[in-house]
Amino acid sequence: MNPRFLSYLEEVYNNIVKDIENNNRFLILSSNNPDSLSAATQLLNFFYEYNIDTHLTFIDNLNIKEVFFGEDSYEYESIIILDTGSLYIDELRKANKELKRRFYVFDHHFLINKDINLENVIQINPMIFNMDGYNEISTSSIIYLLLKNASIERDISYLSLIGPLSELQENSDLYGSNKEILEELKNNGKINYMKGPKLTSIYTKPLYKVLSASFDVFLPNITGSEEKSLEFLKKINIKNKRGLLDLYYKDLEESEIKNLISDIISIRIKSNIGNAENVIGNVYEILEEKNFKDLRELVYIFYGIIYEGETKNLLYFLGKEDLNEDLKKLYDKYIRTLSSVFYNILENKFEINEDNNILIIKIKSSLNNGYIISHIASLLHSQGLINKKVFVILYDISDNLYRGVLRISTKNNKKDANSIIKYLYEKNVIMPSTFDNFGGFIMEKSKYEEFIKNLKIALKQFEIII
Repeated sequence: MNPRFLSYLEEVYNNIVKDIENNNRFLILSSNNPDSLSAATQLLNFFYEYNIDTHLTFIDNLNIKEVFFGEDSYEYESIIILDTGSLYIDELRKANKELKRRFYVFDHHFLINKDINLENVIQINPMIFNMDGYNEISTSSIIYLLLKNASIERDISYLSLIGPLSELQENSDLYGSNKEILEELKNNGKINYMKGPKLTSIYTKPLYKVLSASFDVFLPNITGSEEKSLEFLKKINIKNKRGLLDLYYKDLEESEIKNLISDIISIRIKSNIGNAENVIGNVYEILEEKNFKDLRELVYIFYGIIYEGETKNLLYFLGKEDLNEDLKKLYDKYIRTLSSVFYNILENKFEINEDNNILIIKIKSSLNNGYIISHIASLLHSQGLINKKVFVILYDISDNLYRGVLRISTKNNKKDANSIIKYLYEKNVIMPSTFDNFGGFIMEKSKYEEFIKNLKIALKQFEIII
């Protein structure tokens, strides 16, 4: 762990305590993604513990004029911005000369300058301390490190890993600061993990349901179908007296696990999907959580909360309401929607065009707020299911606007995507959107041709496409 960054987080925490002692009211502005949502929940847990006047709201983008100077602008003395803000840090500092608030900007990408505190705008970005903000630490893990300085009765520290797991576009395991946090939580009896197939809900659901909901390890003709999942299990030599409907991963013998993994790898190889390394990795178990034991499942639950706009479900993690059944239903509904959209893309049921090795997918079906396309794009990217170097998904959110997400298949894909988004924003072609802080944006439909033109220029400028 970077000692300079930890020392700085302690200073930030002490500033927040001073604001509390001065009776400041707190506003949390959260991005619309699992990383920010889990960070916000940890912060709410902290503020509620001390009975602090706190309000949480979600922003699609940080439009400073609209958020702080509009008719419905907020009047809170202390404002915490999560998982966004570094891109707008200079604009924010300029605006604060008039606003005279205290801003805390927690971000781990889009570093514009390394100034920590100017005009009472405090920037908390690990890249200032030469950390890899794109891969080794996320906003939810930063908030965990911040709140280690506090004494909180209700421990929901396992939420610190929701962000890192939701942002693993290469399907790799946690490393860097995130890995250190994982080890700390393991030593404290909060999390356990083992090596195994990286299947969502492996600790909580029958194996056939686990395989049918397997998107992080995509199984052609099995993922999305419980019937095909059962057929697959029947072909494997598994000794199970209770029947396949009641078979859990924990019931398998070592030889049966090897057979299962071998067949999973074989199916993927036959379809030219990924490699064996993408199948095996850490499987995470939450030890002190009563109803949700599987950390990967919890990541999907957070995606579902965002997609359905059911943020009241966060009260479960704050100990305010027993909403576990609501969350389980939300998970099942989200998996069904994810499966439908996923296969519609693979089967070319949407408008798909290619232009100079750039794939453009346009979706017109009703997908609520469209935030699901971020998860879809990450899964397509991590599983290697789109063989183009660059692809864009555009979703109709109105007659005039697209919600879009960009993915780039390069070694530094997150950093490259951020660079492209920043370039297009500076060219006034798009507005970055917080639902995907590596490649998310909102764009006027009238700017589509301009978008394609400038995207090609940027890709050549950053030597992504020659």
